[in-house]
Amino acid sequence: MENRTSQSLSLFVSEHSVAGLQVLAGRLQSKHMNQGVAADVVRVLGQIEHGPSLDDRAYIAECLLYSELPLARDAAAVALGDLNDPRSVGALERAIDAESIPGLREDMQLSLDQIRYSHAIPAQEA
Repeated sequence: MENRTSQSLSLFVSEHSVAGLQVLAGRLQSKHMNQGVAADVVRVLGQIEHGPSLDDRAYIAECLLYSELPLARDAAAVALGDLNDPRSVGALERAIDAESIPGLREDMQLSLDQIRYSHAIPAQEA
């Protein structure tokens, strides 16, 4: 569902691409950033259709997998699932291993399973 914020962010990404995302990444990881807003932004970054910025959007989401706040970690996992980039499998596996909240670990696993399924990547043996 597109709203004004997602439309604005999509336009920002298409106009400013890599340079803009680098600035945005710094802001999202700032202690002064409202984490609810950061979570919303990273979720939208996962939904944007813009091939040239895929690597940068995935990088932002992968970094937020280790945020101090569970809301941001959850949004990052959702964004990675939406991006559906098989290169994020390792980052999700490491985040799942590090996650202390069982429900959030399960949500991260759902994103990981989605990526594995859509790219026919076998699960690693525990």
